[in-house]
Amino acid sequence: MRVTESLAHELEGRGVSVFAIDPGQVDASMHEFLARSPEWLRRRGTHQPVFTPVERTADLVVRLAAGHGDALSGRLITASRDDLDDLIRRADEIRVDNLYALSFQR
Repeated sequence: MRVTESLAHELEGRGVSVFAIDPGQVDASMHEFLARSPEWLRRRGTHQPVFTPVERTADLVVRLAAGHGDALSGRLITASRDDLDDLIRRADEIRVDNLYALSFQR
């Protein structure tokens, strides 16, 4: 996240946007193995894994690459729960309140 924020700051005004993307838990063959493990499910506090469709992450990447989220450069966007259109509408608030970023209180 710090690298994303630093790159976004360094590239500001040059037409390059930088994002950190959390794809969520994507269904993969490893999960098929883990989902059969009662211990893994117990530690997660669930009986069934909840997966993010890979298409959702791919759509997010395509939209960001097309420039739709440039106002959010330097931010972390989570494919499994964030609505890009909502984030774009709230971009000013997100910048002012330093949301979707890694920050430390002093």
